[in-house]
Amino acid sequence: MTSKSETKLTKWGNSLAIRIPKDLLEQLDMKEQDTVEISQQDGAIVINPKQTAIQELLRDYDKQQPYPFDIVDKGEPVGKELI
Repeated sequence: MTSKSETKLTKWGNSLAIRIPKDLLEQLDMKEQDTVEISQQDGAIVINPKQTAIQELLRDYDKQQPYPFDIVDKGEPVGKELI
């Protein structure tokens, strides 16, 4: 889904800031203090949510696929554990 809204750049200290509408933040499941990455592409400002380390690690995880237990090396027993 694509959303579009209009806002103004406003002075904030020595920088400029924009307000992001609440409904847009809700659609993106974002909240105050979330970290974002800001870049410039083809003359446009692009703002993306910054992925956390766990999000990056799980980015390609497909929960519909079975876990490949056959390739996991469980090692030899070293105590009284049962496998």
